[in-house]
Amino acid sequence: MSDPRRGERGVVLALVLVIGLLLTTAVVAFSRRQMVDTHVAHNRDAAAQADALARGGVQLGTFLLVADA
Repeated sequence: MSDPRRGERGVVLALVLVIGLLLTTAVVAFSRRQMVDTHVAHNRDAAAQADALARGGVQLGTFLLVADA
């Protein structure tokens, strides 16, 4: 005789595996999103610094040209 609960155990196992796969996928997606956000923040900081340096260079050049006149 076969155990009638054997089929139920197989369904539960499949369900647990699917839930585990979904949770793993969610964690990987969240981790990747955090890495992308970190890179975006770093790039924005670098762009702001480059902009400030460029504006400072223009101001210095203007000052030096006016001082020579």
